[in-house]
Amino acid sequence: MLKITKKKIVVTLVSILILCLSIAVLAIMHSRRRYNQTKPNVIILLIDTLRKDHMSLYGYHRTTTPYLDKFAQDAQVFQNAITSCSWTSPAVASLFTGLYPSTHGCVSFSSEGKEKIVDILDDRLVTFAEILKKNGYLTGAFVASPWICKRLQFDAGFDVFDPIAQKFKPRAHEVNRKALEWISQNRDNPFFVYLHYMDVHGPYRPPEPYDRFFSSDNVRSMSREETERLHYLSDGREKDKNDLNYYIDRYDGEIRYCDHHIGKFIDRLNDYGLLENSIVVITADHGEAFFDHGFCDHGWSLYNEEIDIPLIIKFPETKIPSHIDRSKVELVDIYSSILPHVNCKLPYKTDGKNLFKRSGYKQGDSRAVFSEEPSNKMLGPPKIAMMFDEFKAIYMVNKRKVTELYDLKKDYPENNNLVNIFKETNQEFEQKIMSWQKERQKQRKKLKLGALSVSFQDANEIERLESLGYIRKK
Repeated sequence: MLKITKKKIVVTLVSILILCLSIAVLAIMHSRRRYNQTKPNVIILLIDTLRKDHMSLYGYHRTTTPYLDKFAQDAQVFQNAITSCSWTSPAVASLFTGLYPSTHGCVSFSSEGKEKIVDILDDRLVTFAEILKKNGYLTGAFVASPWICKRLQFDAGFDVFDPIAQKFKPRAHEVNRKALEWISQNRDNPFFVYLHYMDVHGPYRPPEPYDRFFSSDNVRSMSREETERLHYLSDGREKDKNDLNYYIDRYDGEIRYCDHHIGKFIDRLNDYGLLENSIVVITADHGEAFFDHGFCDHGWSLYNEEIDIPLIIKFPETKIPSHIDRSKVELVDIYSSILPHVNCKLPYKTDGKNLFKRSGYKQGDSRAVFSEEPSNKMLGPPKIAMMFDEFKAIYMVNKRKVTELYDLKKDYPENNNLVNIFKETNQEFEQKIMSWQKERQKQRKKLKLGALSVSFQDANEIERLESLGYIRKK
């Protein structure tokens, strides 16, 4: 018969007690971890200069975005999203504040002698990062664009704001590396991270093998006027053989490269176990023109090639189902949609809408959406684009007149100007746009926003902006 001594009983009881305590500690730690995980992480990936109709996700004939094509199967894909402005600084300011450019006021830059005067964000504005930080999030930004910088106050609310490297176009893998280092150190807490990729922005220099990924079969010859307008994009003029498709091939190669590294970034998040409790937003600040309407580059116009942008939002599993959304939406809607979704109160009346409050996700065309170039100091005269029902109107601010009208259902490329045919429609648009302008003025006054700017005098800063086409070399 087995003898059980008092000593064995004591040892057994102590072992059981230690086991119970260990289980209790693990349970507490797990509950704390789960408490943190009740707040979803918020991740915004912005691809600078990504033209929507050059993405295979949106029907482009080349497979430029194979990873995003796959990722979007479990996300919401917005088919009709537009940016607030067709160049970076005002557009990202709209993303960060939920306000149109003519409301937030960060709209232009200009030259005064050797100085470059640039608008900055008013500190009365409350940014995406500031709200999330106040609500317990760790916040990090990893940015390859020279415009999205501390000097212009885009760092407001970020615990870490990393410009990656003060050099020409830091690559996507460099942005990823810095961001993932930060995420790996902070993944036990809810976090907001903003990644701004610059690869797709010109000049187009896709690395191997992406520089040979796409090759056009035909030649699109350029006129003398067009070659003069290439400006900074003409990196490689000795190779282009006067063929615009040379640049389009390289542009598409940059998209494919960036898509690959976005895939690597999201796969690593999945490896960390973070993706299942993260809201991921993928978008662009603006598109790119290839002489569709006489312009190349961006910031010149409000045609679709410059303002039509991708928008993909993936929510934690079971929260909001994936689907294709054909409603008209705007870049300013991201602020107004994501912050309430993570139980953050909006600090003021925004210019955007909450995309996830629509009953039953019914989609329609009844909403009017806007994009604008509000400054006299930029590449063209001030203008506003308004899309409503099937029509798009382009309104010239100085003339107080609609000068172009397009039926986007029949004429997405905007080749057939109907302004002389639908005169009553023009007048309706003019009245609505003028009313919209008054609302922006009221909102600025209500928020007590001023006109704030800084001076760029550093030669290296100016050279970097010139290399990216923002400042024209004399």
